[in-house]
Amino acid sequence: MIFLRIVLGIIIFNILASCTNGSNTSARMYQVHGTVQSGVGNTAYALSEYTINIYEINESSTSLIQQTKSGVDGKFSFTIPQEYGITQLYYITASNNKYTKFALVIGKLTESSLTINELTTVAAAYSMAQFWHGDLIYGPTQAIQIAADMNQNLVAITNGASSQVISSPPNEDQTNAWRLTNTLANAITACVINNSTCSTLLNSARSIDNTTPTNTLQALQNLAHNPVQGINEILNLSHLSNAYSPLLEMAPDAWTIALKFNQTGSEDCPFGGPGNFSFDKNGYLWITNNVVQGTPNSTNCMIVLQPNGLPADGRNNTVTSPVYGGGILGAGFGISIDQTDNIWLGNFGWGNLIPNGSVSMFNQYGVPLSGESGYTDLVYRVQGLEPDSKNNIWIASNGNQRLVVYPKGNAENGAFISTGNLNPFDIVITNNDNAWVSFNNESSIGKYQLDSNGNIQQLTSVSVGQSPLGLDLDSHQNVWVSTYKESSIYMVNADNESVVHFSGGGIVATWDVLVDGDDNVYAINFFPNDNNQYGIAKLCGISRKNCPPNATLGTPITPTSGYTLPTGGKQVLLSNGEPLYGPNSVPDFHPLMRMTAGHIDKAGNLWVTNNWKPDFAIDLTSNPGGDGMVVFIGLAKPKFDN
Repeated sequence: MIFLRIVLGIIIFNILASCTNGSNTSARMYQVHGTVQSGVGNTAYALSEYTINIYEINESSTSLIQQTKSGVDGKFSFTIPQEYGITQLYYITASNNKYTKFALVIGKLTESSLTINELTTVAAAYSMAQFWHGDLIYGPTQAIQIAADMNQNLVAITNGASSQVISSPPNEDQTNAWRLTNTLANAITACVINNSTCSTLLNSARSIDNTTPTNTLQALQNLAHNPVQGINEILNLSHLSNAYSPLLEMAPDAWTIALKFNQTGSEDCPFGGPGNFSFDKNGYLWITNNVVQGTPNSTNCMIVLQPNGLPADGRNNTVTSPVYGGGILGAGFGISIDQTDNIWLGNFGWGNLIPNGSVSMFNQYGVPLSGESGYTDLVYRVQGLEPDSKNNIWIASNGNQRLVVYPKGNAENGAFISTGNLNPFDIVITNNDNAWVSFNNESSIGKYQLDSNGNIQQLTSVSVGQSPLGLDLDSHQNVWVSTYKESSIYMVNADNESVVHFSGGGIVATWDVLVDGDDNVYAINFFPNDNNQYGIAKLCGISRKNCPPNATLGTPITPTSGYTLPTGGKQVLLSNGEPLYGPNSVPDFHPLMRMTAGHIDKAGNLWVTNNWKPDFAIDLTSNPGGDGMVVFIGLAKPKFDN
């Protein structure tokens, strides 16, 4: 039995194991120990007599496993029965039955010693923003796992301190995320220390329908969903405590938390203008990379990130980043994943290295399925491409003004239709396999179908704003259109009977547009706002879910700045530690740059591409490629079909 105890202690990843004998069976139990405290490190103090609940997260419900109380030293412990196990997902709440309620997202049981405090509550509220139902968390297992991994990008669950990701470059003080999470945690600390401040906190963190929260956890959940409130009030509260530091020195535009990632897996393929990306079935991001960093020349690699933003490393039979071959050269806006999990890439070609571009194809492991030059049949400087439900690959052949289809992915049997003097840019497929196409050199979009003979037919053409680029569909099959040369976005209804346009909320020269699971709409901007900051704008959509009271279709939800990611005070550095514009260059302080694409992952994290560097005058001639990807944590309702 002693030997059995030792073996079990090893295989459950440092979770303490004990064995109890029944009449004919033995059961394995897992011991979890923790501390509930205010603050972090040597200045933290224990919180006694808090009610501690540990939960297992399920697809459509939550199971309360055990309840206990914290001791005078703030410590508690749980014994988790065998039937739950270390492969399940867990979280803990801690409450004093007044205003204070903390939370800690554990995820899988890989640690035996945990800490719950204000900072773990900030991380839990934001990372699980789309899965809180009151005090309960539940949702699709893969989505919850992605959210749990993002939680650990914000906080270390063992000691309740800031995680290495948020407190190190390219975050640390290159972005404001580290200071912002500390500021929110400090505001909660003020309420814990002095209940008289709690009313200020709670009244400054209302829900989207203006309901006042009853505790600190609800307040943070509300800020994650409704971040444009209580800016000065919460900032002032944060200065009543020194439990967490450093703090924000300037008021943010909104209480959004955004992280930057710029590691690719190899310095031979650094980020150089990521143009667009797609999520695979595992939630990995496959990202086009325009140029060799610091030059205007085409790059020959593609970047793949894990759902938590780290480079894909090949573990568990997955892809390793970066990916080479298959004809990759200067991929731009064109990337998609077909019904058989193959990745399609549109090579536009930048600089003087490629005459006409091509299409590349890879399997889910990053193995090239196209030749050294890619597929060149019928295409010239490809931008957007998209598969339909029958796995026909629709391709925007921008350079030769064609809409091309590779039937069932077969390049040799491709069909095309000339678009006259119109340059196709983006494609979105309707639920009946029609294709909406934008034309970036004009002011229109068109709808097309593939007939039973494999021929492409145009169904309609609709006039919209100047230089339409990115497209997306809402749940009613209305098509939303970005317009690069206007500060507005357009909606064309499903029957092509009306065209309306919307502005405000920080829409500036929008390159892409996306619709979330609530049908609300996000504009991904290429130009900065009046404060020279880059941001994304959010508008109330057709279903008006989770919109402010009395909001109608197109009502701006974001402030005039949009949702931004300011600096924390330090200049932006590339992954190799050099300044954004190279050694001895003028410092730049824009961690969020000119964006060309955005998508929402299964956990509700909104990812955007830093495609083009901020100094437009310099980058017209050289060094254009932006650095890294930025993710807004828990910001948008996922669709669960990406």
